[in-house]
Amino acid sequence: MQPDYIQEIEVCDGSLAQRALEQRFDPNLWLQEQLHNAPWWAISLTFHIFLILILASLPSASTVPPPCEIPIIDMKDEEPPKEIERVKEVLEREIQKEEIETKETTEPVIDEKTDNPNDIDKSPITDKGNYDVIGIGGGYGDGRPGGPGSNGGKPPEPAVISGLVWLAKHQNPDGSWGAKTFQNQCKLVPCRGASLAKHQNPDGSWSAKSLDGQGGHPACTGTGDEGFNIGLTGLAMLAFTGAGYTPSSRYTCENIRFGDVVRKAAQYLVNVQLSDGTFGGVKDGKFMYNQSLATYALTDLYGLLMNRPASIPYREPVERAIKYLLSVQNPDKAWRYQPKDGQNDTSVTGWMVMALKAAEHAKIHLPPETFNSIKSFYDDVTDPTYGKVGYTSRGSIAITKDEDPRNIVIQPSLTAIGVMVRIFIDGKTTDPLIKLGVQQVLAALPTWDTTRRGIIDYYYWFYASYCLNQYDGPAGPVWKQWNDKMRDVLLKSQRTENDGCANGSWDPLDRWSNEGSRVYCTATNILTLEVYYRLGIVKLNR
Repeated sequence: MQPDYIQEIEVCDGSLAQRALEQRFDPNLWLQEQLHNAPWWAISLTFHIFLILILASLPSASTVPPPCEIPIIDMKDEEPPKEIERVKEVLEREIQKEEIETKETTEPVIDEKTDNPNDIDKSPITDKGNYDVIGIGGGYGDGRPGGPGSNGGKPPEPAVISGLVWLAKHQNPDGSWGAKTFQNQCKLVPCRGASLAKHQNPDGSWSAKSLDGQGGHPACTGTGDEGFNIGLTGLAMLAFTGAGYTPSSRYTCENIRFGDVVRKAAQYLVNVQLSDGTFGGVKDGKFMYNQSLATYALTDLYGLLMNRPASIPYREPVERAIKYLLSVQNPDKAWRYQPKDGQNDTSVTGWMVMALKAAEHAKIHLPPETFNSIKSFYDDVTDPTYGKVGYTSRGSIAITKDEDPRNIVIQPSLTAIGVMVRIFIDGKTTDPLIKLGVQQVLAALPTWDTTRRGIIDYYYWFYASYCLNQYDGPAGPVWKQWNDKMRDVLLKSQRTENDGCANGSWDPLDRWSNEGSRVYCTATNILTLEVYYRLGIVKLNR
């Protein structure tokens, strides 16, 4: 209980109490007194502590980019993928469903506790004839686990990474690649210094347009037909998914994050796809090349993400694309340039088979008659005596309108496709037509010779590498004989740092470069160098 009165105390003038009350604290006088009385070592210690704290707070001045090395990815800390804007509603709708509806096959169950791509396949690649189906293998991105086979020889990782960096640098802002517009992305360093300041782009770089003949490394040569841009986008994207890179991949080289490259490419393809499954709609010309490659690319990415929530945005676009391919297959046969046009060729059909086998791996239902019809077509165009495969009929060849077959070398590309397709469909190598076809391919080993048109053929080297790797890779004598030549030719012909903006690419020197451009050349050769882990070898009945 508080008292109800206040006691007053009188302080006399001049007393000690008055002097104490009037005294004020002066921090300056106090600090001087402490410094005066403190020992020298205490003052020195205090000064150095303050100096260390100030230096520690300063930002690092290092601007050296991280080295381009093959990463060891910790999947536990993996960042979530950036979702494609157009299909966000699909993702939200699917997550809200208690049970995901399926058409003719059961959707894989997602176990969040084991949602790790490293659990997809850990089988070692140590012998022939015991691997998984197409679409699974070891790779260096976060999507293809395991690594390359020890007996097949480790792939040249620096060459693959260098090629991927070139593709990334020449990707259009919308995520596509263009047969002509890739040149707009060339970043050049001129030779004439300050005199070219007026030609500098706003971002500080120089480009082919801004230099306009002022000196320095020239822009990358080798433009092509822009009618193939959708197919080129699929082909370039396959070079990244072939090494296992997905939209969530964090590997960065030269300040380029490969996951961003894949995300933009996939978003572009999804954005241009129509409700009927076509990419950009049916166009005149060689439309089915574009459709097959775009379908293959999205399906391959979906297969990498399968069993994970990140795959959901791609499922419907992939199913639409596969459904379209099946709907336009010629009855009991295959495909050519236009949908269900009654014509068939082995080249377009080869890409169709790649897309369909990727769909098969992704657990997308395919009618059995699909592959039966394809094999029937290849039987029709294969010479039973020598094993040579024709283009649209037995003995026919594929040439461009400006080529004279008397003046060019026709490589057995179509035969290599035929061998690969038979192995994919039958799962065995005992077919006499396969044996004969392999002999045809081995008679035309890779050679770098620019004196005669057709000897350099990236398209042939790609399909031959895949068919022979399926035949007796990764340790068989046939594969070793081919592999040694292929590696030597591609590694020596790849452009280097001395070539400026072209570093990592391949020159447009083969027969199909005029249409496909430097983008086609580089993407195709990367896919060839990824043969060690791009496709698993089918389970063979030898």
